[in-house]
Amino acid sequence: MLATKVHGRMRPGPNGAGLSRKTIMSEIDHSLRRLGTDYVDLHQIHRWDPGAPIEVTMEALHDVVKAGKARHIGASSMYAWQFAKAQHLAERHGWTPFATMQDHYNLLYREEEQVMKVAESRGVPPAQIALAWVLSNPVVTAPIIGATRPQHIDDAVAALDIELTGDERTALEEHYAPHPVAGFA
Repeated sequence: MLATKVHGRMRPGPNGAGLSRKTIMSEIDHSLRRLGTDYVDLHQIHRWDPGAPIEVTMEALHDVVKAGKARHIGASSMYAWQFAKAQHLAERHGWTPFATMQDHYNLLYREEEQVMKVAESRGVPPAQIALAWVLSNPVVTAPIIGATRPQHIDDAVAALDIELTGDERTALEEHYAPHPVAGFA
């Protein structure tokens, strides 16, 4: 599965970031060119953009799918009411709805020093343990990784072979204390 995100600053100027129609249409083309492909499986907005009407964003994403540049669209890092509003607009207008939602949910967000102990005892990088933990959670359908280096892909693939023991899961989870929500603009 090949996925891309749109929102963050990719180039200078008013259309170099955000979720305006111009930015969405331009950035999908840039992503496809960089990836050397005609389409991606998932094109995901990364955060809510208060500067762009959600109607404009959803229609542009629908047009990306209709043009065959993405098979599905998704969202990440937004409040449930924002996600629901976007889904409702898509349904009301006959636009493509989000197929995925990437919550801000990972073991590193849950106190990364706990990741290190289990990783050191197994002799693997902490990223593999963190992803193995996410993979083992029944509320997660499919984790989305932000790979910016080949090693990130290697760690993600290696995490598929890690099965955490009950003691390891306890060690990773026992000292967790809830934190304020992070990752929203």
